[in-house]
Amino acid sequence: MDHLQKIVIRFIIFMFLVFLLFRIQIIQYPGSVLKYYETHLSPYMPYLSNSSLPMCPREPENLQGKVNISEDIRKMEAIEEDLDYIQLGGSFTPSNCTPLYSVAIMVAYRWRYNHLVVLLNNLHPILARHNIHYRIFVINQNGNNTFNKGMLWNVGFTEALKLEQFDCVFLHDVDHLPENDRMLYHCRGQPWHVAGLL
Repeated sequence: MDHLQKIVIRFIIFMFLVFLLFRIQIIQYPGSVLKYYETHLSPYMPYLSNSSLPMCPREPENLQGKVNISEDIRKMEAIEEDLDYIQLGGSFTPSNCTPLYSVAIMVAYRWRYNHLVVLLNNLHPILARHNIHYRIFVINQNGNNTFNKGMLWNVGFTEALKLEQFDCVFLHDVDHLPENDRMLYHCRGQPWHVAGLL
């Protein structure tokens, strides 16, 4: 077994243990899940700081269904100007309700700038309609070594948790675009493969 396989196995075991611990704490807590978050995790989850807002609905009301994908190669500055509701660092939090989930989206990236701008230009408006707090992390691999998405996602996961706590993580390819905004980037109780629904 090579070194990378050992790292991946340790990461999977670690994530499983974290998942079990999180589930056990929620089950043992006598109040609601939101109350658990507010009591124990709110310092790590800035999107919960304004608890005077009502909870966002589980089924967002402003979904469109099939979306028109723009394949225009735009300048990053133009995208930032159009998407002025996106906060510094590629994050978004609804202003009219408290989101149900905090989602990290890890995009493995190398040498595909055109794909990246198309992804960001299309993905941000879709995610903003999902009533979630999210942050997109673009993890770049330098050099000419073999492209290693798994390593990038592991590094991205580690770095993301230094910024804030997330309820779940989506591992995203730079060239995959959702074509229907009803495919919600919401957290589930177990891992699932989203690409089949894109």
